[in-house]
Amino acid sequence: MRTVAEIKDAIRKLSENEQGELLRWLEIQVGMYEMVEQVARLTQCYVIWWEIANSKNVKRYDEVLREYLDFFEPVAHILLWQGFFTICYQLFDQRPDSKHIHFRIDQIAQTDARLADKLRKQIKSRDVLSKFKTIRHKVSAHRAKNGTPQQVIGDEAITGKELEGVVEFVQDIVSTLAEALGVEKKSAVMQKISACQGSTLDSTFQVLQALAKSLRDASGEGPAQPE
Repeated sequence: MRTVAEIKDAIRKLSENEQGELLRWLEIQVGMYEMVEQVARLTQCYVIWWEIANSKNVKRYDEVLREYLDFFEPVAHILLWQGFFTICYQLFDQRPDSKHIHFRIDQIAQTDARLADKLRKQIKSRDVLSKFKTIRHKVSAHRAKNGTPQQVIGDEAITGKELEGVVEFVQDIVSTLAEALGVEKKSAVMQKISACQGSTLDSTFQVLQALAKSLRDASGEGPAQPE
């Protein structure tokens, strides 16, 4: 294995163009792994929020959610408003001074214009992304003068199904970018994200179950009956 000094010496011997290509390659590698990490966090935000907010679990864990309201209420708020919508906006931001999905698509366009055009059309067809942008601007970044966060999301008519759909769409498009840019196979990226999603779902379930058992033990009740 080469030492750091030997690697630096080898880089210095490269031509200016070769050094530029190497730096571009490194930027793509690091940047895409950071983006995959963002997608994993987006997925986790959705999974945890949904597990503590969907009607089935609200009923199942009603006592837990009421007993620990001062924990679950801010957690749900942070996951949705400061987590999900903010990360989603960052991924689809189009400012020239930031790295985002559109920036990576522009890089792909240099070698695969057809794929780049296909990805742009897929993004453009997702009307729900404009809703997320509005929510980010009116709630997460700053508060609009008129309307509470609940009113804003109500006005945009966001549903849990739409949130889930965007998570799946983002997972697909970022894993496609990773493969197209030569970073990692799409299937490998999807597998990593899926593993993270499954682990997060299981951990959330275990936490809720543990809290429910703690309350039952404290009240002298027996084990929960299977549904």
